[in-house]
Amino acid sequence: MFGIYRGRRLALYIALAIIIATLVDIALTVL
Repeated sequence: MFGIYRGRRLALYIALAIIIATLVDIALTVL
């Protein structure tokens, strides 16, 4: 159960990193 929770949190961090990278890419494109 701990492994599932850890994996879910890892997936959340990955999704967050993708969102941040996308926002930065859009910001650089606009600038």
